[in-house]
Amino acid sequence: MRFLFHPPNEPPLTQSRNDQQSELEFVLSLLDERFSTSHTLTLEEFLKAAMKEEEKKNKEGTTTEKYSLLWKFLGKANTKQSVPPMTRSSSFEFLPPNMSELRVVLLGNSWSERSSVGNFILGETKFNTEEEPDDCLRESGQLEEKEIVLINTPDLLIPNTDQQRMHIGFCQILSAPGPHVFLLVLQPEDFTEEQRLKLCRVLELFSDRSFHHSLVLISTPREESPGFMEEYRQHPPLKEMIRKCHYRFLWRKDLELPELLTRLRQIVNENNGEHVNV
Repeated sequence: MRFLFHPPNEPPLTQSRNDQQSELEFVLSLLDERFSTSHTLTLEEFLKAAMKEEEKKNKEGTTTEKYSLLWKFLGKANTKQSVPPMTRSSSFEFLPPNMSELRVVLLGNSWSERSSVGNFILGETKFNTEEEPDDCLRESGQLEEKEIVLINTPDLLIPNTDQQRMHIGFCQILSAPGPHVFLLVLQPEDFTEEQRLKLCRVLELFSDRSFHHSLVLISTPREESPGFMEEYRQHPPLKEMIRKCHYRFLWRKDLELPELLTRLRQIVNENNGEHVNV
């Protein structure tokens, strides 16, 4: 398992894969504890309360620093990285003045397509389109002095619910305090009703408001034919997914970056700049 971020002035983690797997499982158990409280807390609220309690116990000499690992993971996710400016220019304001960062989670039924879209947004090859990793990956870029953060996920439309839960938990950590947009990159000819149900379930595990933050991006079919756009748009699973996302969708074919960024900003505006609370 590869962890991509580490706090400033600290060396990268050199743990074995088994040690890192154990760490992640422990982190997810802490997240489960947070969700099992009598009322739903944001991750930030949960951490503040836990750290305050630990500080109190530390003074009493009884602390076990139970949440230090979760704090470390959150620190990695939120550490500002030095990234080169994106070379593409834009004539419009990418984000509202009060926002410095846009966090986008890439979901869908094709790793290569998700990675290709991620590289398209960042303007350079950050994600390997040929080799799907075991874990979520986070990459950043800058546009108009704003930072855009992409979290690319492995296949979450899998039947193994334990593995799916671990991936979602790690994605929540990397996107903390929460994603602004879910970009659903769908290969239309391969998108089945079963995959639609699983994708809806994944979004619901993030938040009951995930669909308000979602945009469907329809990949170009491998074999194009006259009228293919309308044909695939009427494909029942894809049509229903678009409806669930409040009819927000784009075609990848001939898509230019300013158009995609405009749609991402529209979603931010429609949600008053608020992110999904994870």
